[in-house]
Amino acid sequence: MLQAIVNRGRGMGTFYAIGTAANSPSTASTRGFYQMTSQSTDGKGNYGWVYAMDYRNNVFTNYYDGNSVGWTGWNRIITANDLAPAWTEVPLKNGAKHGDRKVMCTTVGRLLYLKGEIITNRGVIFGTLPASYRPEQLRSRLVPIFGTTGMTKLYIETNGNMRLEGQIADKSENITSYGLDEIIVL
Repeated sequence: MLQAIVNRGRGMGTFYAIGTAANSPSTASTRGFYQMTSQSTDGKGNYGWVYAMDYRNNVFTNYYDGNSVGWTGWNRIITANDLAPAWTEVPLKNGAKHGDRKVMCTTVGRLLYLKGEIITNRGVIFGTLPASYRPEQLRSRLVPIFGTTGMTKLYIETNGNMRLEGQIADKSENITSYGLDEIIVL
């Protein structure tokens, strides 16, 4: 498919390709348009771009540089639907309970989003993130204490285990739960 566009030389055009076509950006059939803005001495396109959309409404782009890299590779354009998170409940353990809001997680790109409140003892693993939500290295964040003014430290290990350590609180006896509304680099 892409070589046919280069072979047409300078100009604009449209195309249709089945999902099994060579160099197709999708396994679904695609249609799109292209422009080659210059041409080499043999009459083939030298610089240009392609926009393609499959029947599932995915849009892809590709750029051609005939002097150095050739086609740079298909990139899918991200939409608002791609960024709409699907939240997963974090499994709790060791007697931990949800506060007023369940502890949930999701990812967007390489970011882990946590939300919710946890009722647990510090120094105890209170939950384990599912495998696809785990960081590549140990992560930590200061998180708020509810029921009084204060902070504690959330640790997330590479195996997904989460625990709270230490605290600074005005009145420890008033602690009701801990907030987990955080964004963490995976």
